[in-house]
Amino acid sequence: MKKFLFNINEENLAFITNISKKTKTPKSKVVNKIISIFINNDKENTPNKVLHYKQELYQAKTKQVKIFFTQNEYDFIKESAKKNGYSFLTQEVRYRIFNSIYNDKFSNSIELRQFILTKTSLNQMGRNINELNKILKQRSAVKVNIKNLEDTLQNIIYKIDQLTQNINTLVDKSEDKIK
Repeated sequence: MKKFLFNINEENLAFITNISKKTKTPKSKVVNKIISIFINNDKENTPNKVLHYKQELYQAKTKQVKIFFTQNEYDFIKESAKKNGYSFLTQEVRYRIFNSIYNDKFSNSIELRQFILTKTSLNQMGRNINELNKILKQRSAVKVNIKNLEDTLQNIIYKIDQLTQNINTLVDKSEDKIK
């Protein structure tokens, strides 16, 4: 089983919480069972249904807009897209529009890559801290206050996990809006 962080609307969360309480089953098992039931009900058409559902959501909530730029404006935006790490002009335009509309600012492609690298480094630090903790527990020759060290390491790991979740949320939010 793999740990995965995702957003869920309040109505669906209430539904899952209700089932979880009634069956005294963890929410993750409830979600996995619901997904399994969905997949098993129609194995051949499930990918098509999910794709169709995604397209319906996208079409229901969006409008297509055509805009015209002078050659200078076009060149400027194209150059800006390259600097921000976008392959397409539309991604740069969306990035600029969303950052002017919303209070929460979105990260550009280059910043997102840096966040992902930071998250990877933080996870590696957490694994290294766990290994250090195991080694120190096994070797009694080293005079260390194990309990104090363990509490400190657990606190660091907790902070790393929190930061990782925040980075995941930021990356997901920016990727969903810009692309």
